[in-house]
Amino acid sequence: MHHQLQRIRAHAHPPALGVDALDPQLKTLNYLNQILATIEAERSGFEEALMLNSDGYVAEASADNLFIVRGNRLLTPATHVGALP
Repeated sequence: MHHQLQRIRAHAHPPALGVDALDPQLKTLNYLNQILATIEAERSGFEEALMLNSDGYVAEASADNLFIVRGNRLLTPATHVGALP
């Protein structure tokens, strides 16, 4: 099976509520940060928002799965940087 990688234009977005406001390890169904980031990205002409943690590292995307291709390796942000498990 062959999968095609797709590139999109994304906007880096710091968390509206603060990273420490919501524990990313808890599945609470609270997506307010993602919704606010998506609205801001779309208003700015972007297709997606990259969610940053308090240290400025990319933690996740607002609505899509986030992967980085480096050589022959497929990378994704670790859960300790704030991504949902």
